[in-house]
Amino acid sequence: MEDTTPRRRLHCRLAALTLEHNARVADGQIPGPPLSQRVIADRTGLSLGAVNRLAQGQPVRIASETVERICDLLGCDVGDLLVLREVEQNSDA
Repeated sequence: MEDTTPRRRLHCRLAALTLEHNARVADGQIPGPPLSQRVIADRTGLSLGAVNRLAQGQPVRIASETVERICDLLGCDVGDLLVLREVEQNSDA
């Protein structure tokens, strides 16, 4: 019997939230310079490679304290950054 339960995977919305943050900076809604992956890495303690993988939605092990620092930096909640998405049963993405 085939399992028909939808499979879900954790997805990081770092790229989308960074774009939203930078748009708010450009519009003058929040102060400061735009955020690059390098700035995010420097301010969170993650390697640039890990930030890049998170931004691309690839799996990365990340400490809860680092998630908190990313959320503080972007002005978002954990649920904005990390979401569960349904994936096809035969997909590993």
